[in-house]
Amino acid sequence: MKYYKALNCPNCGASIEFNPEQNISACSYCKSYLVSDYLKIENRESIQPRLLKPNVKFAANFIENSGNSLGGHLWVSTSEIFFKPHRFNFGNLSKKYLRIVDIVDYSKGWLGSITIKSRNGSMDLISWNRKSIIKAIEERKLSIARDPNVSEEIKKNIVQCYF
Repeated sequence: MKYYKALNCPNCGASIEFNPEQNISACSYCKSYLVSDYLKIENRESIQPRLLKPNVKFAANFIENSGNSLGGHLWVSTSEIFFKPHRFNFGNLSKKYLRIVDIVDYSKGWLGSITIKSRNGSMDLISWNRKSIIKAIEERKLSIARDPNVSEEIKKNIVQCYF
């Protein structure tokens, strides 16, 4: 049996090991199951899997609506942030994510709330580590802006936010 790393988990972005003889795979990072009934297998040496390695983890609550918030962790990786709720919640337990280059603003609220605004939406959180979260995101933005392998188009769209 050969195992290939050529897919990314749609929930957390981690690389997925799958067996072509089986039609189901599990993400080793977030334990999501993926069914691959109609998977087209291509062997391309030039394609590299996207690796998402979380660097920093913060305890946080995701505000789903005025009556419900989800407890879990906010992960900050080199390219995106994502909130992963723990299983002791009610409501939508899917992961929520934003690309770091799309983040344009933050707003602090009352008692630990923070809204992270991006070009494609926003993420409302409650955390006692607001300053650390903002600092981690801004450090990643600066790292992306200084990376010579990142295209100029992406670099010019990065908005530094000072809070």
